[in-house]
Amino acid sequence: MIYPGPYGTQVNKNKYDRVIAESSCGTVNDLILRFFRHTKLHYRNRDGQPASTASSFQPVIRALKQQYGTAPVERFTPKS
Repeated sequence: MIYPGPYGTQVNKNKYDRVIAESSCGTVNDLILRFFRHTKLHYRNRDGQPASTASSFQPVIRALKQQYGTAPVERFTPKS
């Protein structure tokens, strides 16, 4: 998960802009796929096995895909 900093701060905006610029992965669906790859690498139990944490994201990710999946990443921004 990306935490760009406290909402509304310049630090937040700068990091968010950088992450989006670096992602250049096309659609929200592409970004979701990258996120799940990230969770498999970084969310691990003490024994090194993948944690079940990733599955807790699934209901939100499903709704996100249905509503915004084909939208370009550049258009998927937080509300102002």
